Amino acid sequence: MNLPVKYRPKTFDELVGQVHVTRTLQNALKRNQVGHAYLFAGPRGVGKTTAARILAKGLNCEKGVTPEPCNACVACREINEGKSLDVVEIDGASNRGIDEIRELKERIAFAPVRGRRRVYIIDEVHMLTREAFNALLKTLEEPPYHVVFVLATTDPEKVPPTILSRTQRFDFRPLPEFLIQERLAAVARQEGIKVEEGALALIARQAEGSLRDALALLEQMVSFAASPEEGIMAEDVERFLGLIRDEFYRKLFAALVRRDAPQALRLLDEVLLKGHTLRDFVTGFYDAALRLLRVILDLEENGYREVARELSQEDALLFLRAGAEMEEALRLSARPRARIEYILARLALGPRTAEVRRLLRATGVTALSGPSPEEPQARPAPQTLEEVLAGRFPLHASLLGASATVREQGDRVTVVVRDAFTYDLLRRDLDALNAYLKETNGGKQITEVVLEKAADPLRGDPVMGKFMERFDLEVMDDAESAGSP
Repeated sequence: MNLPVKYRPKTFDELVGQVHVTRTLQNALKRNQVGHAYLFAGPRGVGKTTAARILAKGLNCEKGVTPEPCNACVACREINEGKSLDVVEIDGASNRGIDEIRELKERIAFAPVRGRRRVYIIDEVHMLTREAFNALLKTLEEPPYHVVFVLATTDPEKVPPTILSRTQRFDFRPLPEFLIQERLAAVARQEGIKVEEGALALIARQAEGSLRDALALLEQMVSFAASPEEGIMAEDVERFLGLIRDEFYRKLFAALVRRDAPQALRLLDEVLLKGHTLRDFVTGFYDAALRLLRVILDLEENGYREVARELSQEDALLFLRAGAEMEEALRLSARPRARIEYILARLALGPRTAEVRRLLRATGVTALSGPSPEEPQARPAPQTLEEVLAGRFPLHASLLGASATVREQGDRVTVVVRDAFTYDLLRRDLDALNAYLKETNGGKQITEVVLEKAADPLRGDPVMGKFMERFDLEVMDDAESAGSP
């Protein structure tokens, strides 16, 4: 069946979720102003190599240079089938040395065999050695007119600046779940595959922005399902992937909100007895905590609404932080289960911002405002920045407003965060955020994202500090309060 290959886009219009890329490339073809070198950056399975092939067809289609290749002529068919001598695909991971690049330099002198331009696609270009990059640099500086390079990478930060400066860069974005789910549903209808909507949603979520991975997983589920007549059910996907159902995490979060630590630990025991691993539990916990945060931020509606009513944004961030600590425990702790049980108990029994604020209001204590005394140069993330990003990046904007400060020194704008989740999210999407800010915020962009963890989430928090002062409380270290597991 090979669904990823069968449903690989053949035109720019079929390429899902990358309009900012396809429109620019189509305009370049329409005006016959295609550059000599491009860098396609982005996660796996989002269309980088596919876009390169469509660009090659647009350059070599027998009806002329066109933004809409016909896919019927000999040149287009050969490119679609991977047989064209004028489209050379090189795997940078396995052809990463200087000898391979020197061979490429010798070959580019030859004219195209059939078409107008010869297109070299180097996949995972960041894997090239330093010597190979140096050899490639000379070629990019003085390329023959008939040659076009497309460098594709999942890690653009490892590509030398000298290479980047000689290419036109396009950043491919992870596809949102709803677009992946729509595409999966269309493919299922066309293939006559019976599949439950809940199963499609799970597949789309597990694909993590990659349509190719989603199609591959759908094909696997066709073989795994009990029968074509029954079709693919959500339970089939959960069983195949070792997923733990949302209902479990709703019960777990409800126990944590009720401060029922024994019930939380019993639920962990139950899920492990059913054959799930600690890795399954932690992966699902992090995903569920993220969905809980999205409900609290009013970004989506899902089954976590009832739990969300009892928590604040800061509380949801504590859940996400706990998920990150659990992942660290799996990697580093000699007793990961004991550590995870401790983290769950701490979540259940520790103070929460929402509760503290309610108590402060009841006792007449006013929350403090302004920057922490530890950070005299820092100030809250500016509301103007938050409002600008909210137009396209509502989650990032909410996190900036809730937990970040900025430091400005001349043209440098540094965003300082204190939790790993916000840090990872901002770092991952920094290029996309800055591209949007450049368009809408007068050119002012985020120069750097810095993670500065406080010694303890209670220390340095103005609301919690005032509360503790009011009731003469002290913060005990983990080892003092519970022992080091």
